[in-house]
Amino acid sequence: MTSSFLLSESAHPLQDEIGKIVSPNAVFAGFNLLLLSPALRPDGKLSYDSLLVTNHGSGGKITSRFLSTQERSCGGVSNGVDGAGGNDWPKINRASRDLGAVLRSSLTKGWTETDVTDHLFEVLA
Repeated sequence: MTSSFLLSESAHPLQDEIGKIVSPNAVFAGFNLLLLSPALRPDGKLSYDSLLVTNHGSGGKITSRFLSTQERSCGGVSNGVDGAGGNDWPKINRASRDLGAVLRSSLTKGWTETDVTDHLFEVLA
């Protein structure tokens, strides 16, 4: 499924692409897949459409949803079941909090690219 999406040259919205790539009768082990699709805005800036594709655990029906505003601004995705506590994992909460702190500090303290990179790797540690 991932390679089919990455090889697609379609300009259709992400949710339309999922319907074309994945058979409605397909059965997979449990998964969460975050898809990002770049789009050039009229002002020349790059933005991304984002979609979480999941089967809510092993063999479940494949569904997709757009990320929430909070998930888009500073969030994380775990291996847990989406909508059933999957985002309540302590490591997701800690990483989201730490990422938010790095982003705020980078804006207010005038960090260099190296400063930001070093702090982001600390979040991953």
